[in-house]
Amino acid sequence: VCEMSEVEVEAGKRIACGSLKFTNGLNYNGALPVLESSDPAVAIAATADTPSYFYIIGLSEGTAVITIYDTFYDSSTTVNVTVTGTFEGGYTGNGIEIDVVSLPDKLIYRTGEELDLTGGVFNIEGIVENAEMSGSAYVDSSAFDSSVEGTYPILISLNFYDGRWGLYKFNVTVSDTVTGDADSSGNIDLGDASYVLSVYAKNAALLESELSTETADIDGDDEITIIDASYILNYYAKTAAGLPCTWDDIISG
Repeated sequence: VCEMSEVEVEAGKRIACGSLKFTNGLNYNGALPVLESSDPAVAIAATADTPSYFYIIGLSEGTAVITIYDTFYDSSTTVNVTVTGTFEGGYTGNGIEIDVVSLPDKLIYRTGEELDLTGGVFNIEGIVENAEMSGSAYVDSSAFDSSVEGTYPILISLNFYDGRWGLYKFNVTVSDTVTGDADSSGNIDLGDASYVLSVYAKNAALLESELSTETADIDGDDEITIIDASYILNYYAKTAAGLPCTWDDIISG
């Protein structure tokens, strides 16, 4: 049971939702409830080091339903969540620093591919250092769905009852046509910029090229140029440094 049935939270913020209790009214007191979100790209639920206390973290504007399962008494209750504002990604929290040493090698997926967090490494100050994302209990990838094209958050988080908490968010993309992935490798990197430059050189020499403008024409001017390659380089530099960005950010400056 949860003491609240409706909550509103800002994206990138955490809200305490009171204490959790068994169906018979007793506190959990160490027994972990099962928490599920109808849309983990919008909001997630988490307990802290004291499992009786329950928190909701907003991730993106929208609505979600958090379901709390009492597996001991085979019952459940729900909390309707409204998230306002935006949180593009990176770190948010209070008193628990989380930083990403390196993002996973693969950030772009074709439909049907399995998530692979190999290469992703992170630190949680005072807790773990140079930890691998793959298989980590601190990493939440429940929003990922490779059957549907879209952008999905991957979360690294930790909560404490004393008010300290931290969350780091980065995104992965599922798409069969990905802007910037000119060489179709599944990543946007130096290889794409190099490929675009080689195609530009061929075009300048009036040689034929099969490169699609869907993936390489970053600024949408219907041409593949040196400028598109520079945009790809800038995008790669920011994402490699763990900084959230969009193509609009890159083009605008």
